[in-house]
Amino acid sequence: PETGRTPNLGANDGAYLFPLSGLSWGDFRPVVGAAARAFLDQEVYDQPCLLEMADWFDLSVRAPAVLRQPQATDMLRVESAHGRAFLRAAQFSDRPSHADQMHVDVWWRGVNIAPDPGTYQYNAPPPWDNALAGTAVHNTLTVDGQEQMTRAGRFLWLDWAQAEVLGHEVDQEGRLAWITAEHDGYRRLGARHQRRLSAIEGGWLVSDLILPYGKPDEETHEVHLRWLLPDWDWIFEEEDTLRLSGPDFAVKLSIEGAEQFSLVRAGETLHGSITAQPTWGWQSPFYGDKEPALMLVASYQSRLPIELRTKWQF
Repeated sequence: PETGRTPNLGANDGAYLFPLSGLSWGDFRPVVGAAARAFLDQEVYDQPCLLEMADWFDLSVRAPAVLRQPQATDMLRVESAHGRAFLRAAQFSDRPSHADQMHVDVWWRGVNIAPDPGTYQYNAPPPWDNALAGTAVHNTLTVDGQEQMTRAGRFLWLDWAQAEVLGHEVDQEGRLAWITAEHDGYRRLGARHQRRLSAIEGGWLVSDLILPYGKPDEETHEVHLRWLLPDWDWIFEEEDTLRLSGPDFAVKLSIEGAEQFSLVRAGETLHGSITAQPTWGWQSPFYGDKEPALMLVASYQSRLPIELRTKWQF
């Protein structure tokens, strides 16, 4: 509501068919306002600058304002104090763009503190030929270094990972208090990834479970949990607790259940022993642009089940 920005989900080539507004490219409130008038016959904003696109299309409205934002079907929102967290849980019926099931996007006071990496470029020389579509650069986890889906080309994914919402609870105001979902993208490894996103005081708790898929699994699996973060001042207060200090607030990120912790920025390892890939620790807010970001990687190796718990405290 403060900025009109959205999670930078999936392919983003910067298309904006009707830029009929004086606001920035990333502010989607004029689009929402015009669409609400056109398709719902309702008003959602009262600021003239947010209604400019609707006015250019000569869209009138008769219904009163809609004050409550509905839930999306595949990017479920859990609010906490001054922020929102979104859980990606999609049932694909057409070609997936990114292998990003169970990705969590975190926003606090209008700042995207745990962003989707975006797209950058489709046709750049390797390793940047649509490199940010993979699982390993999203805020989710990988099992045995594998993608959630089988990559068969620059834009093509096979063996689609499908997600299912297992349960949820709403508070007295009708908002989601927690949501649990899982996906089957690691079924070929005998594993399934279940994630629960819960609101807590001043933040969120993200609980990850890697469970056997259908039958007991005696194999040892290596799990890497990743969080993409702003390029802010950082310090490890404890081995499992990272503190970030930004212009207006600070955040603590604690992960229980991991054995090793590494921090990567712009393809280089700043802390820990993991070998960073060139595409790790970047985000692309707009197509064709990329900028350094921090990536926290928590690792654990064991037989299933494996549980990791990430606590966000602002």
